[in-house]
Amino acid sequence: MQSCKDDHNHEDTDYGYSVDIVSPPIDTNEGVNLAADKKVGQTLAVKVDFTSATGEKVHNIAVRIYKVGEETTLAHDFHNHVHVDATYSYEEKIELTDANSIGAHSDWVLEAKVWGHEEGLQEMVKTIGFQVHPE
Repeated sequence: MQSCKDDHNHEDTDYGYSVDIVSPPIDTNEGVNLAADKKVGQTLAVKVDFTSATGEKVHNIAVRIYKVGEETTLAHDFHNHVHVDATYSYEEKIELTDANSIGAHSDWVLEAKVWGHEEGLQEMVKTIGFQVHPE
């Protein structure tokens, strides 16, 4: 089990975080992510790479999918204190079904973020949008 040593000031640490949404792919046309558009019943493959360019630990990550205009309506919500070496890959397959609160004719946002030891510390966020169409 890994833990942080509190013998240094985390606020002075340069984490150099970046977020790369690998999947769904990004292919935008007028702000619409055509490559990520799906149909009800399909599976959305999510892969996000979190990296520290300075070699620091990746402390905290969050990946969530929410309906546009209704940020509290979540289809998926993952938060974790991962505390791993300089790179962490998150992968998940999400079924686009009514049971998972994802219906047809809806717009969604996939949001991925990483932050340091304390909440919001050198936070980096990336989002992409996608639409779900009828079968």
